[in-house]
Formats: sequence, C-alpha cells, structure tokens
Amino acid sequence: MGSAVVALLLQLVQGATIAVEAGESLQAAIEKASPGDVLEVESGIYRENLNITKQLTLRGVDTGGGMPVVDAGGGRRCDNSLRRRHNP
Repeated sequence: MGSAVVALLLQLVQGATIAVEAGESLQAAIEKASPGDVLEVESGIYRENLNITKQLTLRGVDTGGGMPVVDAGGGRRCDNSLRRRHNP
C-alpha cells in the first residue's frame, strides 16, 4: 500500500482534530464531534456540565494561560483539569 493510502486510513481511524478556544462551549464541540475525534481544549475555564456519550479524546493545550479547567459547579471538589498524559 502506498504511504498516502496508509496516511488516509490512519486519519479515518483516528478522526479529526478540533480546536476548542477559550470562550467557546466545550459541550457544543462535543456534540458536533464524531466518534474518534480529538478535541484540543485551549487554556481557560470552561464553566459547564459535560455529557459525553461517544468515544472522544479531550486533550488539554496550554496556550499561555495554564492547562484548561472544567468547572461544573455544584460544590464538589475533584480534579477537573485536562492534563497531558505521559506515556512511559
């Protein structure tokens, strides 16, 4: 198989990469995304509850303001920052 065909197949399997900028709705991006897509969530605080019902990757990107944080409110404490995963 040619390298162009392999690259196309990998892109179809991995899905699209979608940038989510501060001020945009993360939930809206999730709803528009297709299974397998990667949402690159830029620095900021995203004050919303998220409902994720399909296979997606949320990747936090520090664009100069620190890693993005999801603040769902409700008074519960948990680590909602989207951290970069390191593979050993």
